[in-house]
Amino acid sequence: MKAVLPAGPGLRGPVTLWLPAPVEEDAQELGPLRTFARGGEIREGADDLGNRFLSIRGTPEPGKPLLLGYRVRVRRYEVRKHRGGEESGSQPKVDRWLAAPRLAPVERVKREALFATAGATSTLAKARILYDKVVSEVAYEKPPGEGWGRGSLDWVCTNKYGNCSDFHTLFIAYNQSIGTPARFEIGFPLPPETSFAWKEIRGYHCWACFFVPGFGWVPVDASEARKHPERKEFFFGGLTKDRIRLTRGRDLVLDPPQSGPPLNFFVYPYAECGGKDVSDRVRREILFRDLGPPVGRKD
Repeated sequence: MKAVLPAGPGLRGPVTLWLPAPVEEDAQELGPLRTFARGGEIREGADDLGNRFLSIRGTPEPGKPLLLGYRVRVRRYEVRKHRGGEESGSQPKVDRWLAAPRLAPVERVKREALFATAGATSTLAKARILYDKVVSEVAYEKPPGEGWGRGSLDWVCTNKYGNCSDFHTLFIAYNQSIGTPARFEIGFPLPPETSFAWKEIRGYHCWACFFVPGFGWVPVDASEARKHPERKEFFFGGLTKDRIRLTRGRDLVLDPPQSGPPLNFFVYPYAECGGKDVSDRVRREILFRDLGPPVGRKD
């Protein structure tokens, strides 16, 4: 990933430029993060959700834009997390994932979620009912215009269509409203076919996880289930490996903290000058290529 911010009108004084960076986890192994920059020193930061940030601070000059980027080797594995079983044990401290983001106040859907899950007795059964509800009632559509793609609960409840952020906003809100911790995760999709040539990634992809006491976090990809109904069973508890995760959570405060409001979600470069968001001036380039044939998990 590379971000370039050229000099221009209104960019007076220092600019801070941030990038999200991937993290190591069960389904995602990382090689060394090889960073590069021009116009300032690279700083690495993190938040208490486990997100990882890179930033630089400097002043773009004519012919000398501010630049920040990195390369990293990533190995992803398919996730097949949960296929039934009994719940047991106690729930750890995951209450933070009951807090709703600004654009998704859960009281709007609480009554609907309680009614839909009235006959279910386990967290897993309730989540499955809510997953089926989202997949069946929301259409995957991205027509010209504004509204979809922000993860607005009001939007998706009113319009019943959108992209992955809208699907998973609704799924998370349903779960949080009945007391099940749930979280948002976002990164980049990769095409399933192998390519040893560099290709550009043009869009993001997101999914959700919910917490089952005594078991742990279970992923779902409701928008992919809608697009590929033949894989609906898989995407409840499973994720394909053709993705890279960057950050989790919404309403994020970066490190160092931005002057503006918390970020709705963080997947593309973000920049501020004089406390104002100037991200629309950033030119980004996100490239990938396959380095070898698929391999199985080492364990």
